Amino acid sequence: MNDDASTFDLPNISTPVSSPQITIDFPERHEEYAILKENLPFGEEHILNYVTDFLQQAHSADERYTVRDGIKHRALCHEAQGHGKRVGRGRGPFRLRTAILQTLGEEALRYVPRA
Repeated sequence: MNDDASTFDLPNISTPVSSPQITIDFPERHEEYAILKENLPFGEEHILNYVTDFLQQAHSADERYTVRDGIKHRALCHEAQGHGKRVGRGRGPFRLRTAILQTLGEEALRYVPRA
């Protein structure tokens, strides 16, 4: 961008050298649970465990779902409760399953914890 002598053309470098990548492992279960708990302070214990179990199942299959996805689908369930759509404690897994379907898609349902 400078027109003076302080600029020069970069040599033709191969893509792997010019585009470094950093790989970060997914959090351990207890770390993921702590992140969810911090971001969802009013989340019920059984729901936080359900979401954590879902994420851990997905990680074991090398799926790219993150704790951010867990927060989104838990927040969707909380929103449904606030609009009078509560289906009761016994149906909580159904509500979470529906939230996973709506936020992550049908392919994510294979990682839903079995009751």
